[in-house]
Amino acid sequence: MLNQPTRRPRLTKTTFLSILAITGVVITAAFFRADAGANQPVHATVAGTWSSIETGGADLLSFMSDGRMIYSIPPLIFSVHAPKDGLLASLVHGEWIQTGTHEFAYTAFALNSSLTVAFARYVKINATLNLNDTSGELTQNATISVFFPDGTLDVSFQGATLVLKRIVAGQ
Repeated sequence: MLNQPTRRPRLTKTTFLSILAITGVVITAAFFRADAGANQPVHATVAGTWSSIETGGADLLSFMSDGRMIYSIPPLIFSVHAPKDGLLASLVHGEWIQTGTHEFAYTAFALNSSLTVAFARYVKINATLNLNDTSGELTQNATISVFFPDGTLDVSFQGATLVLKRIVAGQ
């Protein structure tokens, strides 16, 4: 036992090249995997910008990935809930959350004025959203509550169901 070789087995050129090739393939695959779809939008969430289908794009909603949202509607509103001279709508600002698989909700607020009154109404929108990942459509059901400037409820009603289509860059 005293004369046992103390040398470690030597790494052959073939073994070294095999290890190097496998390492290169693994690293390359990891980079391709990390970059796959890097420029593609995430479609399992509402983050992005949406346009209404029914009204020819008159409603535009943008959901930011951090939970904020902006919603624009036509600026002039004439309805049974508006004063006789109509209301002017501001941008709608709010926050959204995911409530389930392909289910979301948001609460948002807008200010209304009229041609004669600077601050006529305060509008609160509570909405639920259902995402159809296959069709790329988002269905919104909302309850709209309209308040006088002093906070007194003027009217609350169920809004029309709105179907939105995702806006995709380059299309």
